Amino acid sequence: MYITWINQTKIFLYMLLLLLPIVSLPAEETNKLNADLIRALERRNIREAERLIAEGADPNSTDNRGRTALMFADRPESVRILLQYGADPTIADNEGNTAMHGYFFGRGIRSLLAKAGADIEAANHQGITPLMREVSRSFYDWRIHRENVNELLALGADPHKKTPEGKNLLLLYLENHSLSNYTRNQADPAMVQLLLDLGIDPSEADQSGRSAHSVALLGDRDNDRAREIQAMFKAAANRQGFSAARRQARAERRIEFLEDAPYRLSASAYTLIPLGYLGFSIAAREGIFRDNPDANWMGNVNTFVTGFVLGSAISSLPFVVWIGSLDGWDRLLPVLLGLVVVPTAGIITGVLMSSNPEVTSAFTQNPVLYYFSPALAGIACIPILIYIWRY
Repeated sequence: MYITWINQTKIFLYMLLLLLPIVSLPAEETNKLNADLIRALERRNIREAERLIAEGADPNSTDNRGRTALMFADRPESVRILLQYGADPTIADNEGNTAMHGYFFGRGIRSLLAKAGADIEAANHQGITPLMREVSRSFYDWRIHRENVNELLALGADPHKKTPEGKNLLLLYLENHSLSNYTRNQADPAMVQLLLDLGIDPSEADQSGRSAHSVALLGDRDNDRAREIQAMFKAAANRQGFSAARRQARAERRIEFLEDAPYRLSASAYTLIPLGYLGFSIAAREGIFRDNPDANWMGNVNTFVTGFVLGSAISSLPFVVWIGSLDGWDRLLPVLLGLVVVPTAGIITGVLMSSNPEVTSAFTQNPVLYYFSPALAGIACIPILIYIWRY
């Protein structure tokens, strides 16, 4: 009796082991169908996607990042078929993005999602709505980008919502689109005008104090789009009857000015050298030379400095041309040679001029020649100080 019970138990276990692969097969097949469905949508193979759904693929299954098949469909036909087979547009992935946050190329997709119950204002875990994400995206086709934004606006997306950091749509757009000549992702002035027409204020700052207007001011000066957008912001400020954008930019630059004050003061100290040189030359000529005409040592100094400036300027010209014709580390050799040759040429020229009695006498007796080098040094301080203290 005991042996018979053991044999029956063994037979049951053997049958169970034989049945396990058969029981698990449908789940494995379903997982494969779901994966094939996503791959078909990535390849935009609509017929293959429809066949896989008909064979049992689940349109609401997710990958390891929580994304459903609907998040891979970027054509209206694909979205329409998935919705027809029960795809849920409200499912969010691991980052909180729904299908409405998707990267779409075709018009009408978000309209289909909205009709199926998708929330046009659904925010992900970073507080980004579909409209914010669409505005932030990089598009090589500006026309499609504007169409996508207009579709979201037509569906009722609020253009005045801000990110948790307080960024409005204009600031988001310019932070993610360049106003530089050396990058691909260029800003579209037509998109900026679209956002301005919605009443978005370019001077409105986020929590860090940045505004769309301040970002636009950082664009390259020779960039046509940067200049056009800056003109748009100025026109918007005038049209609305206030100069908040200009005041905001001025306030930001004033803060920057105060933060850089130690640097500006230390840089300005260097201008005391040429200014001191000018003052000492005046004192020497009006004091020593008036009482003792033979004391021409300051004339020698000015003669030497004039020769040094002339020799350095002339010898630097070929190095400027040479360096300008090269890029990157190729410029290292002419730079090093220039640091040796240019001062050496200046010193040689200065010594030759100051050692010539006729030249020295001319610089000592002639006020125009005497004050040439110190006056040149003093005048050079003016643009230097303007550059250092401008804001």
